[in-house]
Amino acid sequence: MTKILKLLLLMSLSCFLAAESAVALEATSVQEDPHVRMVESSVKEFRDASGETPLVHVYTPEEITEWVILGTDIYNLKEVNACQFTDDIVLRARKDVAAAYDYLYSHMLLTGSCVPRDTAMGIFYLEKAADLAYPAALRKLGFFYETGRYVSQDGVKAEALMRQAAEMGYVPARIDWAGMLLRDMGSVRDMPEAWVLLKKSVKSTPREEEQITMYIRELESRVPENVLAEAAKKSFY
Repeated sequence: MTKILKLLLLMSLSCFLAAESAVALEATSVQEDPHVRMVESSVKEFRDASGETPLVHVYTPEEITEWVILGTDIYNLKEVNACQFTDDIVLRARKDVAAAYDYLYSHMLLTGSCVPRDTAMGIFYLEKAADLAYPAALRKLGFFYETGRYVSQDGVKAEALMRQAAEMGYVPARIDWAGMLLRDMGSVRDMPEAWVLLKKSVKSTPREEEQITMYIRELESRVPENVLAEAAKKSFY
């Protein structure tokens, strides 16, 4: 009975050692697999990036829009960040990620900032942003149509684009639309609406405050007081 028990114990130990050797051999084979090493390397890089080493920051649509409103989009791209995010902006514009990237890329192309100057491609991306109702793009395209710069001059289209941007709440476009109406572009009947939009606008800079104040006075000199009083009761946008 004792001999049998010893024999069973020896057999169990042999099986255990064989299993351990197989596991060790398998682990060695896996470690030697170049694909596994590549995956492990990627995982390590990811951990480093999300841990001690911060991820590279890229512009968000909200940041771009804020800079566009302030007029510092190209300055921040070119001077502050030394064009280091150019490839990312171009890729996002081509992939239709957001209208803000289309607009910024168009501005880069039209000014030759961080990319070679290409006015035809710049207008293409500006129109893409305008088609997506990006207010700054609508405003700039309206300006180009009014002056005939890069596109054929078209006062009707210019006024319509500027009005669309103004009605979306874009203060620079509200100022420019009022200016257009005072230059006899569009309809006189739209002046009360332009006046109301200016009155409701929040001024961001002293220049905007000066322009809004001036245009409000000019509109008040052109539109009867009772008409303006009636317009003030309406909620345009």
